[in-house]
Amino acid sequence: MKLFIATTLLLFSGIAHADIATDAQKLDDAGLFSRIHAVNQGEVQIGELAAQKTQVPHIAAYAKKLVKDHTDADQILLAVAQAEKIQVGHVVPVSQEEAVRIQEHHASAKKAAMTLGRDFDRRYLAVMIKGHQDVLLYLLYAQPKNLRVRALVQTLTATVKEHLSIAQQLAASL
Repeated sequence: MKLFIATTLLLFSGIAHADIATDAQKLDDAGLFSRIHAVNQGEVQIGELAAQKTQVPHIAAYAKKLVKDHTDADQILLAVAQAEKIQVGHVVPVSQEEAVRIQEHHASAKKAAMTLGRDFDRRYLAVMIKGHQDVLLYLLYAQPKNLRVRALVQTLTATVKEHLSIAQQLAASL
């Protein structure tokens, strides 16, 4: 039974991975920037909430780090977008799978926001892990045309990996 569950999880994980890779490859620079901008804004909102709600100092420090890093990243992204005349707008899903992923992420974040104590901490970190895994895949599979966009994607990839690693460590310590 455990083998069946593990195989099923790997299968669905692989499918989600392939879906994100396919969606990322469909994006132009504006579509990629619009997604990153939306993620930055969401991370700032939930990070501010987490910094207030958690009773765990390491999680509060992580949430504050995310607020700062995503605020800084968004300012850089918007400056590059303006300089390169890349329009950052509302995210329009490129596939039904992406629309579902966006809805599921919003529902998970909303559910986490409504909880308290350790349940909040676990849910918050789960949202951070899943969200950063998905964003990392977008960044790794995106094919930016603009050189400045490519450079920013490389920088953001390193930051997202760091955020993911910290979230995983914090989740393991709960």
